[in-house]
Order: sequence, then C-alpha cells, then structure tokens
Amino acid sequence: MGRRVLLTLFITLLLSLWATADPFPAKCASQLNKKANLISDGGLTMATGAWQMQSAGDWIHYPASMVNISFKGKEYPAYPIGNCGALNKQKNFSTYIDNTTGIAIALANAPLTQRISIATLLNQAVIDDNGTYLDFTFSFMSTSADDLVMNFATAVVGAMDVEIDFLGGDDKLVQHISTGVIINPQGYGNFEYQQNIPVLARTAVISIYTTPPSVTSGVVCFDLVSAIVGINATNTPYGQNIENVYHILFIYTWVNVPVVFVALLILCRITGMQFPAPVRMLQRQPNRTVLVAILVLAGALLFEDAWNLVVSKRSWLLDVIADKNVKVIAFFLTFLLDAFNFYPALLCYQLSHESRIASVLGLYALAVPLAWHFVSVMREYAFDFSQETFALIIIIFGELPVVVAAAIAFGHFGRRVVATPTAASEANFRQLEPFEEQYVSQLFKKKFEVKRIIPKSLVSKIVSFVLCRGWPKNPEAPKKFDTWKEYVYDKFGMDPVIRIPLILISSLWILIFCQYQLILAFIVRFLVADGFGTTFICGLAPVIAVANNQTQDTGMLDFANASYIAMECVMWIGGIGGGLLTILFALGMLRRFTKDIRRIRKGDYGIFKGKKYNSTKLDDFIRVMGAIVGFGFTGSFSFIVELLIIGFIISLICLVDLFRNALAEWIVSSLFFISFIVSFAFKQIQKQITQQVFVASDTTYELRFCEVFYHYSFLMMIASFASGLTAFLLRMIKLAFRFPFYSLRIDRNIETWIVRAGDGGFSAWCGMLMAENIYNNPIKIIFLQHLSNHYKSNLKNGIRSEKHTIHTTSVDDTEKWQTSSSSGEQEQEHPLVSDSELNARRKRAKTRWFLAVTLINNPMVI
Repeated sequence: MGRRVLLTLFITLLLSLWATADPFPAKCASQLNKKANLISDGGLTMATGAWQMQSAGDWIHYPASMVNISFKGKEYPAYPIGNCGALNKQKNFSTYIDNTTGIAIALANAPLTQRISIATLLNQAVIDDNGTYLDFTFSFMSTSADDLVMNFATAVVGAMDVEIDFLGGDDKLVQHISTGVIINPQGYGNFEYQQNIPVLARTAVISIYTTPPSVTSGVVCFDLVSAIVGINATNTPYGQNIENVYHILFIYTWVNVPVVFVALLILCRITGMQFPAPVRMLQRQPNRTVLVAILVLAGALLFEDAWNLVVSKRSWLLDVIADKNVKVIAFFLTFLLDAFNFYPALLCYQLSHESRIASVLGLYALAVPLAWHFVSVMREYAFDFSQETFALIIIIFGELPVVVAAAIAFGHFGRRVVATPTAASEANFRQLEPFEEQYVSQLFKKKFEVKRIIPKSLVSKIVSFVLCRGWPKNPEAPKKFDTWKEYVYDKFGMDPVIRIPLILISSLWILIFCQYQLILAFIVRFLVADGFGTTFICGLAPVIAVANNQTQDTGMLDFANASYIAMECVMWIGGIGGGLLTILFALGMLRRFTKDIRRIRKGDYGIFKGKKYNSTKLDDFIRVMGAIVGFGFTGSFSFIVELLIIGFIISLICLVDLFRNALAEWIVSSLFFISFIVSFAFKQIQKQITQQVFVASDTTYELRFCEVFYHYSFLMMIASFASGLTAFLLRMIKLAFRFPFYSLRIDRNIETWIVRAGDGGFSAWCGMLMAENIYNNPIKIIFLQHLSNHYKSNLKNGIRSEKHTIHTTSVDDTEKWQTSSSSGEQEQEHPLVSDSELNARRKRAKTRWFLAVTLINNPMVI
C-alpha cells in the first residue's frame, strides 16, 4: 500500500506540470487573488451589485448542480453544470442585428455592464506611454443538461460581443472598442482577448452582449470574467530608454576597466607611488570595512549571474554570444569578467590614502558597474512587477545591502577626496591589530589548565529525576561578557588572539548577501502574480481534487485555496526559516577555522590527508573564495528546494483523504516503519539499564556487578543485530536529507578520506589553512619583527652602541609587554643600562632565540 501511495503521489506531481481542467486555471488564479482581476464579482454571482443591468433580473446566477447525461451511447455521470451568470431564460429580450463578421447575428439588447479603474499610481505613466493593455479571460459553463447536449451536438451555440469605452480622468470618452461578434464562444474552453489601453485612459466601462436564450442556441453562461492590466515594456519610451541606458552602461563598464588601469599606471609613474595589488590575501591585514563593502558589491553581480545561470540558464555573456558551442565556455568566463568590473575600484582603494586623484578614479570606477547593476534590476523587475506592491517591496529590501555597501564605499572615497593625504593617514591605513603579539604573549603564561566538561543528555537528566536522584546541574559556570564583541566571539567560537583572515571574512559576507538575496528571490518567484505557486497549485488542484472526491469547481477551488495557504506557510517556514538556518550554519566556518588553525599551529595536521607532508598547493588557496560562495549559494538553493518539496508533500498528505488514510494504514501495518520504532525504544531501554544498573554513578565506564554484566552484555550484543539493520537504513535516509545542508560548507567533507582529495571545496579550505599557517604564523612574525627592528635601526642610524640597541628593542619585547601589562608597571626609559642588566638581557635574548627556534620546529610543545 505504501508503494502505491508514493507512486500515486509521484505521478500526481508530474501530471500537475501540464494537467489543466480548462477553464479551471483562470478561475483558480482569480480565486487565489494572485492575479489582479479588475472586475468585481468576476464569478457573476450577482450578489454584490457590482454589475449593472438595464432592467432588474435581466441577468441571473444559475446555481451549481450535477447531472447525468447520455450522448452517442456514452454515459457521463455526475457532470457539473451551473455556477455561472447568464441572461434570464424566463424573460423575452429585444434584439439588434450585428453583421460585423459577415453573418447576421441577433444579440439581446440587454447588456451586462461594469465600470473598472485601470490606472494606478504605479502604471499611470506607463499608460500614457502607450505601453499597457487589457487582458480579458472569459470562461463558460452550461446551465442545464439540454444546453450541455446541445453544446456537444451542434456547431453554433450562440454568440457574444464585448464593448469597451475608455474614459479619461474627466470621464470624457477617449476611445470606443468592440471585440466584434464572437460566434460559438463556448467552443473555446477559455476565450482570451487583449486590447491596448489608449493614452490618457483612466477607467473603462465594459458591456457584455450575448444571443438571447433559445431552443437552438441555448444560453451563453459565464462562470468567470477576468480583466488584468498588462505591460509591454518594449512599446514604451520609458522601457526603450532603460534598454538604451543598459547597453550604454554595459559598454562603459568594460571601457572603464582599461581606462582606470592606464590612468593609475600613469599616476604611479608621475608621483613615484608603488602600483598596488587589489587585495593582498596572503598577508595579514586589518579587516577593513570599506574593502569588505567593495567585495560585497562585487557579490551583487555574482548573485545576479549565479541566479540567472542556476534558474534561467542565461547570463549577459550568453545573450551576447550566439554560437551554442561557445556558450559552454561563457558559463566559466562570466564570473571571471565580473572580477574585472571591480578590479579598478580595488586598485583605487589601495591608493586612496595617498592620492586624491586615485580617490576620484575610485568614485568613477565604482559608480559605473553599480549603475549598470541597478539598471539591470529595473530592466528585469520594473515592468514585470510594476503592479505588485508586495513584490516591489521585496525587491527593494533585496537591494538594501547593496545600497548600504555602496554608501560605505562612496563615503570613503568622498572623504579621501576632501582630506589631504598625510603620513598619519598612511600609518593609520597600515595599522594592524596585535592579534599575533597577543597570541605569542599567551605562550609565556606559567599556568595552563584545560578541563573538559562532558554534558549529560536530556534523557539521562529525566531518568535521574524519575529515580529521585534530583535534576543534574550543569557544572560549567555561566560566562559573563563585558562587551558585545566578547559575546559574539564566544557564540561563534572565535578566539580573541587568532586573526580571522580577510579572505574568509569577505567570502562569508558575500555568501550571506547571496543567501539573503536567494531567500527574497524565492518569495518573489513563488508568491507573486503568475508565480510558480499559483501555476503549480492551479494545475495540481483538478488532479488531486478527484482523489479527494471533489469534482465540482467549488470543491476544487476550496482545495486549491487550502493548498495555496499550506504552500504559503511552507514557503515562509522553508524559504525564510531554511535560508536563515543556512546563514547561521555558514557562519560556523569561523569556529571551524579557529579550531583548525590552532591545531595546525600546535603541529596537529590530522585534517590533511598525508598529515604534515600533504599534497595541498597554493592553487587551492586561490580557489577558496569561489568555493565558499559557490558551495554556499548552490547548497542553500538545494536545501531550500528540498524543504519546500518535503513541506508540500506533507501538506498534500494532510489535505488529501486518500493519502492520509493510506499513510496511517502503512504506519500501523508496515514492518518497515514499526521496526524503526521498536529499534529506537529497545536502544533507549538498553542504554538506561546499562547506565543505571551496571555503571557506577557519575562515571561512564566503571562497572559494578561484573559477573551479571557479562551475561547481560552477551544477550544484548546478539539482540543488537536487528537494530544494526534498521540503523543502516536510517543512516541512508538521514544522509539523503542532510547531504545538501552539510555540503554548503567547505570546511568539512562528510565523505571518506579516500575521495576527499577530489572535493574542490575541501581542498580549497585546506589550502587556505596551510597558506595562513605558512605566511602568518605568529611565532615567525614576532621573531622576524625583533630581527627587523634591529636591522632597521642599524640601517637607518649606522652601527650604534650595543647598549642603546638592546634598550630600544625592549619596546617590542613580547614577554616583557605581557608581564608589565599584567602587573601594571611601566619601564622607565634610560639611554644606557648597567652592565649587570646588559648581561641579563643578553641571556634572555639567547633564551628567546632558542625558544623561537624550538617552537617553530616543535609546535606540539606549545
């Protein structure tokens, strides 16, 4: 039974992609209020008074019912009819002849009229640019079994005509439009008609004429009349201007790169400044906010291209290249060319503290790609969602991080244009936080104690409470934090004396921005007009409703509404909740980096395959930023999609009686499911018996009743074979669900060591760790600082006295700095020192030399 349910559910999901119960999808979309139907009472219930008639009772609503019909020897049981509005069969109507089609048709002189507003604050300018149209949808039903048979048997079943009067703001007629006589409209499942909205039109009066009821033509009965304002951006000057600006900025963006590059070369040659590197990733450097902001702006272009590649299978480069064989290469070139867009801005930033001209060039180099990005967003979303206020708000929220990052970057360049470059600004720009100095100073502490606290599980605490042993308390004392920085460091597992490299900080900020944009993109694509949610539900409802014993449109619409509400909940929980969960999980790389780099500095290379002499190369380090952002974005996308699919399947099981009953029957009678329950219960009982009876209190392995335990352990070992079989199946199920989530981080690989070398993300992480340890090892840095201070002093002032040289190096004496900071004593400055103190410092210098060499060669002694 379980296999049949799963197979049925899978086939249902496939059928929903193309199954339509015409004209149900249009009615469904209108019912879900995801299409802005301008017509009130589009279902023609005649209960709201929105429709106007020449005489009361000309048009009435025919109630829904089910009939059994027979046609050409075939039986059609329980066929739905009614639930539509049409001319009253009990009244006689005067007619007029319309021969616009070449055939004289008599239409009843009893129109059904409604006035609608077509102009809003958002689309009024587009209407005046002649870029909008009215999209009409008419769907039909039969009022009786005779009309239904007549519809099957005859070729002509009535006609209709729609007259539209477009009025301006002063209610003056702007234009009169007629669809002409539409013969046999019920022959179309849905009759759709589009009409351009004239310039200056603000409202429209719609009048519907049909043939009068008769024995030969039946009744033209409408169960949905829908009118939606559509926008054709290509026909508007506004849209054409955006398209032209987009292409102009596209050209300027690529011209911008060589122009700024050549200008900086000339500037450096004239002023004698050294030509900078955009980012010195291998060297330790302060995590500058402006530098991270520029990289986040680059992430905006990265997300746009990544979303288009993953979802739309297109990019700006693919639009330029027409050859299909070259398009494969374009996927790889897209991101490489995105890096060139912000390459000039990074160069200007590195020179901004020395030159005002570089700051001006930085403003220009940053403004062009950002303008191109914003115009690209307007080009894609402005017209598609111009009438969806909710979607526009979401899109604006999505661009807020870009605006904040741009404000930070522009503020920096603007301040540098005004300020005069000085030696102090140069020194402040190069100033580093003393992470390495503090790390080395901790190595000189005399007391070092590590006490590991093993927490007790919740089940063990409950059992202890039930056995009247009291509720175990956590032996760890609560931590107190003086600043928010200490609190954040503790929660994310960072160490105040370990520097987080700029490449990791920048990559995480770009990833968080991409994940934030991804959450909002899912909401926009799923929950707006004509979104995937509406299309999927309206295509699925007719198929599922039959399984739920609902064949009438009313029941289908109720099911579609309930399904859509459930899907909205799944979207908010899975989309936003899953997205926030991926963001927090991605930030766990900060904790992992702190642990890994601490272990490597102590000589523990267990994370690498091959230990210390591993195959990691510098090229792995180069790929770490792309790996962090790429794995994180794709993994977050896959995880959110997985949550949505699981949530929607659970919703279907809860809403459909067939699936719900089948699942309940499978849970009760299936050996597969019951084995999991019995295995879990057996495991918990066995654990508590072992812990409470045979293990001494407050220990984990100290036995009591040893002889009895041997008998007990033998029996339990054999009995655990069954739980081993079910545990393997449970591992496979959990792995299938957890793999997308755990794969979005590159700092760990859940696969075995044999295949880890083929994981590009984990290899990049190992390369970053090795590069950080080789280039920024605190012991090496502090040791070289001591040597460089001696060298710089002798090089600048010539050979000076030994006493004076030893005295000047005491400023950077890490050991002395640690002891004096703890005791609060300050060393007094003296130009000369006594011979006894000189000898003592010589001994300490020799000791420090050997200590440094020992620590470098034997990190495990730390």
